[in-house]
Amino acid sequence: MRKRIINYVLLLILSFSVFTVAKAKVNVVDNGYMIERLANVTHPNITSITSNDDLVTVKSTGTVLGYYYGTSPNLNSATYTRTSSNTYYAAVKNGVYYFWVAGSGVSTGNVNAVMYSSGVRVTTSCTNQSVENCSGSGNIERCYVYTGGKSVSPEKSGTLVTPASGYKLESLKVSSNNCSNLSLNVGGQALSRRYCKVVFAYQCVPINAQPTPTPANDCTTNPNAPGCKTTCSGCACTNSCTTTPYLTGLSVSPGTLSPAFDTKNVAYSVVVDGSVEQITINAVGSRGSAAGTITGTGTKNLSFGSQTFMITISNNAASINYAVTVTREPYRSKDNTLSSLVVSNGELSPAFDPSINTYNVEVENSVTSMNIAATLNDEKAKFVDGFAPRDVELAEGSNPIQIRTVSESGDTNIYTVVVNRKGVDKCTLEAANKARLKQIILSTKDETIDMPVIDFNPDQLTYSGIEIPYNAKQGFKIDFATENEGDVAELQDFSLKENVERSIVIKVTSRDCPSVVKEYTLLVTLLDEQSLDSNAILSALSVTGHPELKFSKNVNTYAITLKKNETKVDVHEQAESPTTKCTKDNINSDGSYRKFSGPGVITITCVAQDGVTSEVYKINVNKQKGTNMILVIFIVIIIVALLIYLVLRLLGYKIYFNFAMIGAFFRGIGESIKRMFDR
Repeated sequence: MRKRIINYVLLLILSFSVFTVAKAKVNVVDNGYMIERLANVTHPNITSITSNDDLVTVKSTGTVLGYYYGTSPNLNSATYTRTSSNTYYAAVKNGVYYFWVAGSGVSTGNVNAVMYSSGVRVTTSCTNQSVENCSGSGNIERCYVYTGGKSVSPEKSGTLVTPASGYKLESLKVSSNNCSNLSLNVGGQALSRRYCKVVFAYQCVPINAQPTPTPANDCTTNPNAPGCKTTCSGCACTNSCTTTPYLTGLSVSPGTLSPAFDTKNVAYSVVVDGSVEQITINAVGSRGSAAGTITGTGTKNLSFGSQTFMITISNNAASINYAVTVTREPYRSKDNTLSSLVVSNGELSPAFDPSINTYNVEVENSVTSMNIAATLNDEKAKFVDGFAPRDVELAEGSNPIQIRTVSESGDTNIYTVVVNRKGVDKCTLEAANKARLKQIILSTKDETIDMPVIDFNPDQLTYSGIEIPYNAKQGFKIDFATENEGDVAELQDFSLKENVERSIVIKVTSRDCPSVVKEYTLLVTLLDEQSLDSNAILSALSVTGHPELKFSKNVNTYAITLKKNETKVDVHEQAESPTTKCTKDNINSDGSYRKFSGPGVITITCVAQDGVTSEVYKINVNKQKGTNMILVIFIVIIIVALLIYLVLRLLGYKIYFNFAMIGAFFRGIGESIKRMFDR
């Protein structure tokens, strides 16, 4: 018996060794294949870009590590997504975007990115619009943002409609909405947000509007109207025919009336371009007994939005009002580019291009100051105070100089000229690796608030599009650390204002080279106050392998019974609101409940987004009791022996117990068991 056991063990060891050798051999083959495949990596390139609604689809070839996209051809201000797929999706609003595909070297900072041949204009997504000085009706579209769950939220961009003086907003209704059936998972790629469009129809009316009388449109009451014929003759006509006045002609310049002029119609509309500041209204009145005096014509000054002008023709008998509503389309230029950028010493590298935001200039050590001259491409744009063209004192080493512009619409642009003044020490040569941050982290006192994460790169000095939740402003904090120990990093004073982009600057000075200074700029917008979700209820709760748990939204306590030898409980819960956070007690690292040695309670606590509302769910876990088989067998033996005894007694037998024999029997059983274990 002992030899058999040894043989079985040797056979198992031999089988395992063969399997291990075979597995190692397969690994060697796989490794060789991987080495061969990696040796033939191809460089990435973008082959096509298409857009549909808010999605831009980028197709590429070659070995890809990720993609960049941004609103300018400056890679430093672009957003990076790490993925190895040859198809990439970006969700954007209407505008012009630039795309890069990145190859090897991204993780080390030596970016190998190939830019698409030109900017891509997206017109199928959405645009944030608003109406000011409203005095008529029309349609506007707004962008809504979907980040998961069951709802979308509007992208903040001011008030939808602002009535003009003397007018009120009569109605504002949704005329179309394409925000249904959105998904963040597109082609296997998980997007952080999607954009969709909602179109609103609005109407503004005068606060004390009076009904406009309608001109007579039949020959009985107005025989002098075009097309009417009268049977009056002689002087009798004067006493029996109506003399209501009317217009026989109405026109505007520039623009076209809609609908075309008709004597019987008294209401018209005109739409002109935002560059039109004045409009001239011309009118021709009726003749004969219906002739009247015309007022309200001439040249009118226009403001943005809709305005209604009344043209009145009247005589002694009656007066008629004609309404002309002129809509001057909103026009606020978004052009915040420069038309020229000139330095008094050295040369810009690369050569100036309005779409390029960062330049380098190298000057000799003898140059201690420099004049930065710049002109705006749009006369309605302006320079930010403190960042206009100016004279700048130069320190040895790197001198980042910013020229900041703001378009008429309020969009900010930053041009950076990094002037390198040569020095006699190593600081100039090592300036690129000095005065650098290694991280920037945004946080707030309330840990339940989701704060934006900065995709930080030590070589990127400007970060735009950072949105801070309104309820994070009280405990808002910026944590940063320098790459080189001893460097001094200072956060310049700043203030946040709702829906207004602010610049937050972190100035870093090198300890070893005080002349090397870099400024990291965060363009931050504080969102306005939004209502926080107070829903902490679960929509689903289950335990794997326990269908007896029947979930109901109105029940918070449940019970399950573990099967024999079951020591692992997998609990799955799902909250109704995506902002609700749930925690379980006594949870293992794999998400399962810890092993049970007996009954227990699983507690699930869910806290709503408001941080106050909570729900507690409990699952009472019971242990299935086992059976003592030895006791059962013993009882059965006793019952059987008792039955045999009773039957024999009924048959007339006398029963005698030989206790010596019974003792010898049990001793023999004990010795047999002992010999079995001794073997």
